[in-house]
Amino acid sequence: MPSTTALATPLTGTGKRDELLNAASVREIVRTSVEGWTVRSSARVLGIIPDKTRTFSPLVVHELLAACQDRGLHLDFLIATGTHAAMTEAESAYFLKSAGHEELFRNATIANHSTGAEHLISLGTLEASTVRDLSDGLLTEAIPVRVNRLTLEYDLLVVIGPVFPHEVIGMSGGWKYFFPGISGAELIDHSHWLGALLGISKVIGRSETPVRRLVEKAGEMVLAQRPVTCFSLVISPRGLHGLFHGDPVESHRAAARLSRDVNVVWTDRRFKRIVAQCPTKYDELWTGGKLAYKTQEVAQKGGQIVLHAPHLDLIAPQHPEVEKIGYHCLDYFTGQWDRFKNTERSSLAHSTHVSGPGVYEGGVETLHARRVLSSKVSAEHCASINLDYLPPDSIDFATHAPFGDDEDTLWVPQAGEQLYLPGDQRHEFEAGS
Repeated sequence: MPSTTALATPLTGTGKRDELLNAASVREIVRTSVEGWTVRSSARVLGIIPDKTRTFSPLVVHELLAACQDRGLHLDFLIATGTHAAMTEAESAYFLKSAGHEELFRNATIANHSTGAEHLISLGTLEASTVRDLSDGLLTEAIPVRVNRLTLEYDLLVVIGPVFPHEVIGMSGGWKYFFPGISGAELIDHSHWLGALLGISKVIGRSETPVRRLVEKAGEMVLAQRPVTCFSLVISPRGLHGLFHGDPVESHRAAARLSRDVNVVWTDRRFKRIVAQCPTKYDELWTGGKLAYKTQEVAQKGGQIVLHAPHLDLIAPQHPEVEKIGYHCLDYFTGQWDRFKNTERSSLAHSTHVSGPGVYEGGVETLHARRVLSSKVSAEHCASINLDYLPPDSIDFATHAPFGDDEDTLWVPQAGEQLYLPGDQRHEFEAGS
């Protein structure tokens, strides 16, 4: 059931698969929403936004700033970095495309979330029995719930972010911008590990998942402290298809339904080889792993997924344990749990998500499809973390070199946000979404 905020905000907004929203439509949705907020004049509002690894629509932020200023509301921003690196001031300015809109941002601060203890405040604990029920028995420990302490310095919290198919929670957006977006490490690690235990194929593209239940339960603790509302965006490479405002759950579900129409690509077969082009916004494999997450379902058994990232030279600097454990399937870790039980769960989850399904039997690991990294990371470095290697200059998306246009190869330009699924899974997917 949808959460209830103190604002009692009705769901507003619109969107279509084959049409883009124009500026006038965005302005109307944003202004109607802000005018409906039951907050005092001069109230302080905190906008919680994604980082540079998400495609975004600065127009929504510009209109929101203008609408808040017209109502006498002060709007600041907190970047939901989650497990990612902080954004620099220059990156923030570019990401929000404030050039030409400097006056709107003149009094707005833009801060990065940090998981440091001094930046967090406790909201309580999700008891072990609750966690067990929400996770279908896969997690059994109590989880402390902490969020960025800035949330309690404002009168209203507003999520502004896109909804895409997501490997851990099913569909990004909504309460995910709090957990893991601006939360403490405990819920970050538990939610990512739960996603790994469930497996991408059972989670990605679905709204109702155990991870979603977990973070929405934690969201109730936020609501006990402050009202929360949400702008959910649906975006494709073409532009902004939808914008929905309201309760973080209702807004998210409306956007998720549209996102499945906009951001899922159905194929008529599986492929021996997938070559996925890495956008420059993914500057380390921690985020670049999305290329594998979003394409693995259309890879043939015994095939390979090539991550073509000529600019990428880092693996996971924020999570150094990844370099120690390498990239392996879930069975590899659970089959040797005494060896890995003290490893950061987020690192374990990332490793299994990048590697995809596989088996570990008799001390031998066999992956469903090998991952091939084609980047500045050397062949030797790749081998040390259980990745295959191709020289980045050997691949040309324009000419499809060196594989050509054979029917066994799928070329995926600007990968990472569109989810590729085989057509024979469509009925099951839609039934479970």
